[in-house]
Amino acid sequence: MKHILCVVILLGTITHLLHGHAGAGHRVATLIEISKFSGSRLFIEPRTSPTLTSRSAEEHCFPYDPKRLVSPKMLYVVGDSETIPLAQEIKEQFSAMQKLITLQVSSESPQTPPWWQHSQYPTVALMSEQMDDHERLRFKNQWGYEPTQLRIAADPVVPIVHPSNPLAQRGITLSQLKIIFSQTAFPQHSPIRTWKELNLEGDWKSRPIILHGYDASASLGLYFKNRVLQGADLSNRVHRHPGSGRVVFTVGEEKGPIGFTKLSTITPQAEIVPIRVHSRLLHINKNTPLSSAYPLDHYLYLNLNPQTLPDGVAVELLRFIYSRQGQSFLKDRGYLPLSTTMLRQEWNRLPESPPAPCTT
Repeated sequence: MKHILCVVILLGTITHLLHGHAGAGHRVATLIEISKFSGSRLFIEPRTSPTLTSRSAEEHCFPYDPKRLVSPKMLYVVGDSETIPLAQEIKEQFSAMQKLITLQVSSESPQTPPWWQHSQYPTVALMSEQMDDHERLRFKNQWGYEPTQLRIAADPVVPIVHPSNPLAQRGITLSQLKIIFSQTAFPQHSPIRTWKELNLEGDWKSRPIILHGYDASASLGLYFKNRVLQGADLSNRVHRHPGSGRVVFTVGEEKGPIGFTKLSTITPQAEIVPIRVHSRLLHINKNTPLSSAYPLDHYLYLNLNPQTLPDGVAVELLRFIYSRQGQSFLKDRGYLPLSTTMLRQEWNRLPESPPAPCTT
């Protein structure tokens, strides 16, 4: 009885505090799940998210309801080196619900024709990057129009450091990232080669900054060059790695490094550094929607050629991906669900698209 009384008093106190903060204009996102109440213990999970934006599609999309088909269909899904495992998982999830569409997953490589030249079966491409200008031009030369590239989840680019690095709390600006990672010297800015030059104290003052990332010829390296370095060359001091897993592992292995990667590849071994924009510190993690203010937005894409999808099998796959189950599935794999606004924008780009699979 004493335990119950204590819980009632505690709940009343929390409710009072929440109302007080709300009146002050602060969002205190505290979730109290009564289902987690056991005995005399009360579990309270804080959810602080200074970069929350519009509503997540995961919460506001309709559950997937498989379309009734009169005959079996086939859809090829081509993936790149990073998305093939995800494509296989999507195949398993989708096939368990839609029995009459068979997904055939294959990997795109320099030795195989591009996905948009497949003609025997309808084909889509699950890609970790947008098509580059050269590939888009080749597509347009063959078909006479641009490919349809649909964002299906957010996978923002993030700076990362060792978990003990104070920068994980202080944040970093895009200008500082540019100075650190660029081969070009900027006369108006002093070079940043040691952690002391980022105002870190203690034993950090004597540590050099060790750089890890990707070659500029790699898709993510090219993204970083254009978005952060503003076209400048990547520094010769950058240790270049073929894949994101190696970048995350190496940065988390010792205290000196800083690197960049995509949110979906983060493990507890490395810590995300928030981006400082003016006076705002933009934190990002796998549990909060992507803020429109975050400057390194990046997405997972499903590419398709509308003229080669006459029977709507790709639309059926997109109905699953944009459904509540589909967005939740992608979130569980480290991606961020799209906002309902963005999802509807992407859905409406489909030719003769049925009603969007989410609420307004």
